[in-house]
Amino acid sequence: MARYTAIGLACALAKDNTPYLLVQFGERPEGCKFCEWLHVYTLRGKLLTKSKPPILRDNTQPDQSTLMPNNSEFNALSKKLGLERPQFVFLK
Repeated sequence: MARYTAIGLACALAKDNTPYLLVQFGERPEGCKFCEWLHVYTLRGKLLTKSKPPILRDNTQPDQSTLMPNNSEFNALSKKLGLERPQFVFLK
């Protein structure tokens, strides 16, 4: 994610009340229709998820929506921890 910029931050509590920092990454300044990645960090800064490769292709979708950000690890960990609907603050 070194080529991307943090564009949003959120704090979330897991089901066991453990706090986590969520960071949303994107492309600045031009942005991108489909590329926003979400990652979970401990409060000590340890990255718990990654997006390798950063972009996935879904060939079952129409041509314009075949590319999507790889948030697979985030989605799985978020579900496991119970990090439901975090409210992101977007950076300007």
